[in-house]
This record gives sequence, C-alpha cells and structure tokens, in this order.
Amino acid sequence: MNSTPAPLVCLAFAALASPAPAADYAAAIEAGSEREAGDFSKAILNYDIVALTRSFDNGLSWTAQAQNYRAARHGAVTWAVEGLVGYRRATSPSFSLYGNVGVGERMSPTRDFPYLSLRAGADEVLGGGFVWNVVNLRYRTGWDRKFPYHSTAAGSGLSYRLDDDFALYMRAFAVFDTNYRFAGTGIGLGLRRFF
Repeated sequence: MNSTPAPLVCLAFAALASPAPAADYAAAIEAGSEREAGDFSKAILNYDIVALTRSFDNGLSWTAQAQNYRAARHGAVTWAVEGLVGYRRATSPSFSLYGNVGVGERMSPTRDFPYLSLRAGADEVLGGGFVWNVVNLRYRTGWDRKFPYHSTAAGSGLSYRLDDDFALYMRAFAVFDTNYRFAGTGIGLGLRRFF
C-alpha cells in the first residue's frame, strides 16, 4: 500500500501553522534515517513520522501517529499507523517516567497486518529550554504468530523549547531485528508544535 494517510498529515500541518491557545495538544513532524550496523555511512532506510498527542492534567494522554519507511535504495514504501494511550508520572519537579500502549497496522505492498505497540521512557528537564529524553524504548509485535514480526528500538534524545509554541528535537536510537539482534543505528530530527 503506497497511499498516504492524508487526514493525519493534513491535521499535523494545520496544527503547526495555527495559533496556539493552550498547551495540551502537540503535533510533531520528524524525518530520519536508519544506518547499517557495521557502517554508519550506509543508510538502510529513511523515514518520516507525523504525530498528534493530547495530554491531560492527570498524566493521561492519547497519540495518533503515522510513520512511513522507504528503503534507501529505492524500495517500496511501508506505513505503520498506530493509536496509543499513555501515562506520565513526575517523580520530581524535573524528572518524569512515561509509558504508552496501543495498536497499529503495518501496511506494505506485500502484506498488511495489525500489531501491538508498547513504549516507555524517562525525561529530565535540564533548564534553559532543554529536556533530555534519558531513554526511550519501543516494542512492536504482530498478532499473527504464523508471521513473526517484532520491531524494537532503544534510544535517547534532546529537545530545545524555542518558545511557548515550538520545540526542536533530535534523537538517536539502536534498532533490533526480529530476533532481537542489533541491526543498525537510527537518527531523527523533528519539530514539535504545542497548541
């Protein structure tokens, strides 16, 4: 399937361009690349992510996300679209832990299938507009046991709050294959809009 989830993409771009009345929604756009395990100079694939998150005062949140993957050497486009519910708990004024669980659909020219998505991480507010994403973990597993699918990543990142409305962020992460072996290193750069 090569079609773009257009409504989500349009919503993310509209949110980035609109005025910001409150800070309980965040829209993000990220572009990145995954590099070969033995040679960082060689790209395996490139990706883009659009996401919309609504956070509540009690720590609960929901997220809708679409991610495409394009093989670095002109391969087919694959989409992963997921919905997540999450919870964030502050353990101090500057440190918080979070977790998300959700379901998704992976769509490619050869096979579409549903999967479970689990995410967890920790953030440390450094001050001066900087937030260190100390760790972020992602695990996806397909529901069809006859077709093994696991997508696992672990990384860290840093964001800088430009003003009340915008933040830039970058992240680096290790990617693991279906057998949980190290398969490469990912890097991503993004823009987050609060409204």
